[in-house]
Amino acid sequence: MHYSSSKVLAMLVTILAAGALACGSDASVLTDAQKAAGETAGGGSPTTTTSTVASLTVTPHTLTLPVGNYATIGVIPRDASGAPIFGRKATWRTSDASIVEVVSDTGAIKAKAIGTATVYASVDGKEDAATITVTAASVSPTTPPPPAAPVIVSAFDFSVTTRGALAGTDTSHSEIVAGTKVTLNRIKSITGEALTSAVTVATLTTDANGAATLANVPGGYYQITATPPAGSPYLATTVSLGAPTSSVVVYRLVMRRTP
Repeated sequence: MHYSSSKVLAMLVTILAAGALACGSDASVLTDAQKAAGETAGGGSPTTTTSTVASLTVTPHTLTLPVGNYATIGVIPRDASGAPIFGRKATWRTSDASIVEVVSDTGAIKAKAIGTATVYASVDGKEDAATITVTAASVSPTTPPPPAAPVIVSAFDFSVTTRGALAGTDTSHSEIVAGTKVTLNRIKSITGEALTSAVTVATLTTDANGAATLANVPGGYYQITATPPAGSPYLATTVSLGAPTSSVVVYRLVMRRTP
């Protein structure tokens, strides 16, 4: 089989609490990506999907494939400081689809005929390209590469913001709720096995901006309980968090008002 020498899998994992509307939460996860070999070359800390793309790098820049074989081209968007930006999907195109066809928006390509074609990746107007040389088939054609399974991290940094839904039917309108106690209860292991009893990893109190953070949280499945301060018009809320596949989890939790 012939594959590209390196792959970059950029993932934005959005984790929505089960039954969010029923339990009164609005949660999302902004993640970095499962890091492939060489991904962090160039230095800098990972940045989120909201960062501006200043440059783009595909890997590899040159590749030789026999007719009928598949490979995957990786792409790394970077911000102005050179730090990778994770969770941004590239747009792909080929200079000659009769020679090299783009078969997936993940950068998977198929060698169709002998010749040379250029495969381009672009994000926010930034572009880079790989030159693909297709040769005569010397082995049986490969099958398309299966999608990589997400890897559950053994530990992650957790940030939470607590807000309360304002009066009205539009739950997108909310306000910061400072002084909310946020309890992280680990209920399953990384492999999904239920723990004998839930383990309280930490209880945090949100600051004036409704935010709290905790570093090096053990991987696994969690229940998160947010208890507003005394006198608050909002209801205590418990939501679920699936096992993160990212080393940075940013969670936004919206509590409903007391009827």
